[in-house]
Amino acid sequence: MTRLELLFTQQGEKTILSEQFSQSPLKVLRPFELEPGSVLLQLLNVGPGIMAGDLFDLHIRVAEGAKVVLLNQSASKLHSMPEGRSACQIVHIEVESGGELEYYPGLSIPFKDAEFKNRVAVELAEGANFAMLESWAMGRIAFDERFMFRKLSSHVKVRQGGKLVYADALELDPKAKRLGISDGHAYLASGIWVWPDLPEPMLNTPISSICKTDESLIYEAFAPDKLYFRGVSSDSLSLSKKLNGFINDWRVQRGKARLEFERYRS
Repeated sequence: MTRLELLFTQQGEKTILSEQFSQSPLKVLRPFELEPGSVLLQLLNVGPGIMAGDLFDLHIRVAEGAKVVLLNQSASKLHSMPEGRSACQIVHIEVESGGELEYYPGLSIPFKDAEFKNRVAVELAEGANFAMLESWAMGRIAFDERFMFRKLSSHVKVRQGGKLVYADALELDPKAKRLGISDGHAYLASGIWVWPDLPEPMLNTPISSICKTDESLIYEAFAPDKLYFRGVSSDSLSLSKKLNGFINDWRVQRGKARLEFERYRS
């Protein structure tokens, strides 16, 4: 098992990474300062990617007043795995009242015969702010490995004040008769915002339309301070540009600086 523990706290008017523990191949670098009071931290996998038998256990805590942007430095490569073998990642997130966390793990790419399970559990105090946006490839598209993985499973649960406020399950098995919302699309994206300042609302488009066009981004508030996001695309660069633009438009709307994703990701 590979374990990563991070604790962010407020010190004066700054956010600092006050505690960290990491086991190879997971590493972190020194945080970059963004706006006054906030930092950006890159998560690195210094190995070739996620292999059969890997278990990544991540614990992230943001204390009162701390403001953090957390992202993966590169795409997660889910390598081929022998029959009967799989890999798993478990992410535990805790944000205290007055804390802010933007979590953008980026793209995960399953190779042929990969089997991967992802579990994200988020505990928010009342008054905590949280945003998450992740994306998945349906294989190594450039190598003609579309839907050649064995299985992808990703569950996200968000609780606030001990109450479940959001749950999402992505279960993809190429042997299934129907692939559901992915259909023929090569890339999927999903996200959740729990924040008083939500992205500007878009035109009211039924979520069923997400399967009818080559590229669609759908998001809608389901509470005054909560919003879900869904996206599908057949082009990774186009989707990445749209997702980064969505995040930055929202940050500018809130009076924050744009994130230079090309600087922090390879």
